Amino acid sequence: MTKPARDVLKNQAVRVRVWEAADVVNAVLRTYDRLPEEIAARIPLRRVWMLSDTNA
Repeated sequence: MTKPARDVLKNQAVRVRVWEAADVVNAVLRTYDRLPEEIAARIPLRRVWMLSDTNA
């Protein structure tokens, strides 16, 4: 988000939260298991387990 856009939002009477794409993805991943079935069906995800690289 640009600085002018942030400045406009700061001066609004109603609080607005602007989400960037990464915010939306993170929120969906955090709450996917609790989404209503009809919404989860529109975002079909599958849990995948992977070994972690211990050197990372």
